[in-house]
Amino acid sequence: MFLKFLNTILLVGFILYLWGMPPAAAAISFVVPEVNDGKVRIIPGESLEADLLTAGNSIIIEGKVRGDTVSTGRSLTLTGEVTNDVLGVFQKAQLKGNIGNDIRIAAKDVFLEGNIAGGATVLAQNITLKQGGTVGKNMLVAAQNIDLGGKVMGSVRAYAETVTVSGKVEGDLYTEANRLQFLPGSSIGGNLYYRGPQSKPDLSKTEIGGTVEWQQTERKAEKTETTGLLWPLVRLMITAALMAIFFKPLVQRVSKQIRGSRGRTWDSACCFLEEFPF
Repeated sequence: MFLKFLNTILLVGFILYLWGMPPAAAAISFVVPEVNDGKVRIIPGESLEADLLTAGNSIIIEGKVRGDTVSTGRSLTLTGEVTNDVLGVFQKAQLKGNIGNDIRIAAKDVFLEGNIAGGATVLAQNITLKQGGTVGKNMLVAAQNIDLGGKVMGSVRAYAETVTVSGKVEGDLYTEANRLQFLPGSSIGGNLYYRGPQSKPDLSKTEIGGTVEWQQTERKAEKTETTGLLWPLVRLMITAALMAIFFKPLVQRVSKQIRGSRGRTWDSACCFLEEFPF
């Protein structure tokens, strides 16, 4: 039920956040583009001189956004450029263009094929960093299947059922997974940390610049009908956490406005919200 209202939550929350800004923040601007047949498209050659706030079935960015992109929908396809952050919740996200800062995305399938200057926090069912794709800083990824075929300039923390490395990680690789495999041509510039049920494989074909710490644990029992519901629940919790991160300024701003005018109970609740570790 919660997922059905993601579009509304993102739009209303972000608009309320901007509406509650003081006059000194008036220089911050955003654009809500027109939606045609459920599709939002920034065409080639088009340049938005503001943050992009949007929701739709298909979100296509072929032009340039000079700011952040905050969006939600069935799919995101980015072949153009976003000069700052990309944030959103989708079923499928394909990032083929250039991103000037960080990405924070929750989706079912995520494909990273372009150049991400900052870091990447991705929560999904399947995450693929394709050959030619680059992440300029650290990666934090959680999924069922993770494929690292591109280049990561920083370190990677990966939590998954299966992690496959065929590209290059210049920093450390820390992973908790049932299976970790390295393909020929892969390399780790720093240390390798593994925790899971897999026995240590032959790493002679993989270039590892630091030390290897391999902690083998007991293999988990096969999934039952009950445990099979765990992943959807985890995805729901992850999405809720991501939404909380997005709208932390909104929560804090509203609570400060209410505090001192609604009584002691409201004051206590507002103080809790302001100090909550989103």
